[in-house]
Amino acid sequence: MKSMSELLRIGDFAKLGRVSIKTLRYYDVEGLLKPEIVDPATGYRYYRIAQAAHLAQITNLRAAGFHISEIVALLRSDLSSDVLADFISAKREKLLDDRAAIDDRLRIVDTLSKSLASHSEQALSTVKLTSVSPQLVHSVSKHVLTLGAPVTEMFEAAEAEVASCDARMSRAPFLLFHDLPAKKRDLKVEVCIPVKEESSQCLNSILIPGCELACAVVYGGHYGQTETLRDRMVNWVENVGLTPGGPLREIYHRFGADQEDYKLPAKMLAKETDEYVTELLLPLKAA
Repeated sequence: MKSMSELLRIGDFAKLGRVSIKTLRYYDVEGLLKPEIVDPATGYRYYRIAQAAHLAQITNLRAAGFHISEIVALLRSDLSSDVLADFISAKREKLLDDRAAIDDRLRIVDTLSKSLASHSEQALSTVKLTSVSPQLVHSVSKHVLTLGAPVTEMFEAAEAEVASCDARMSRAPFLLFHDLPAKKRDLKVEVCIPVKEESSQCLNSILIPGCELACAVVYGGHYGQTETLRDRMVNWVENVGLTPGGPLREIYHRFGADQEDYKLPAKMLAKETDEYVTELLLPLKAA
């Protein structure tokens, strides 16, 4: 048994390890760090000086964000440097994911603050703020004199080509507008059909980039609403001091289709115009 002169009382050990007495008692209960001796008469806890190294392991892992249960499991295992390195590497990846999620929220909070400062309530009601993931698509670009029938023909041909390669993903197709919002005729548009990754050998497939922040508006019914809603979105973006970060997307969640040479999932199809569900999405540049 260690002599009492070789031991530290809990208060002194707590100061040495820069933790509170309450924390040491908690570590004792959780089985992380037991005192060397507990005086049966007084209940005083005594620790060996050498236990400071064990305490340092615990506090370092706690500072890195490890939960108590994780540390208990870790310290009860065969703790080699390789095992510890793997645990720390995995924690680092988790923290990076958490930081990215917090950054996304901060971007939205900042945008909402700017929207309210500009006396616009659209960001809290009509306009949805979101992020967008990259998407692989079969892409067809063309200048069309007007929207409507020419664009429909582009979609029909593109869907048929994707179907011939059995490459279709069950995701909403969309149209990219590459011209300024005010332009009404001779428009450069790009039809995008989501496809499988292995389709690149069969189709003209490209990766449409994602973005950290975008604004979107969802509406039901005829496509004639696109122009008015698009103008409102652009005005809102300007009012809050942001800048478009890419072409406007018109995403078709439910729509009409001829399906002459292809077949789409029933959930995508609408028999009547008033059943259409469309989303306008505008990528934004990060401030």
